[in-house]
Amino acid sequence: MVMSIDYNSIISAISVLAGLIVSTFYARRAKKAEVYAKEIENAAGYIADADKMIELVKKANAEVAQSNEKLIDTLREENEKTRKSIEKLERAIKRIDLCPHRNQCPVYDELQGPEGSREGSGKDNRRNGNRNRPGHDGSGTT
Repeated sequence: MVMSIDYNSIISAISVLAGLIVSTFYARRAKKAEVYAKEIENAAGYIADADKMIELVKKANAEVAQSNEKLIDTLREENEKTRKSIEKLERAIKRIDLCPHRNQCPVYDELQGPEGSREGSGKDNRRNGNRNRPGHDGSGTT
């Protein structure tokens, strides 16, 4: 018995197989496109979040800059007060030699030099009248 080849069945089977391959290809391509679209959507969300973060950082930086400006102004004011006080003290120190009471002045003793460079403490020297100053020999005569 000879089998007859049914060309219609073969063509039909090949068509079904080709349709399956093409539909699988397009379904896979559609899935990739869907995943890609989702990735783009997520990236857009990340960009929006990044923009929000940038705005928050800018706002925080502006607040810190404003706070720093206030601090700098405060420090400048304090610096000016300190500078004026130092100038006033320097003027007073320069005028101490003109003071008629300098021989009994504890401030004058302190300004004569470091603690170790004096003979005895200022209190003892004032009590005993033994001061090592120009024009004063400790004998009671100047």
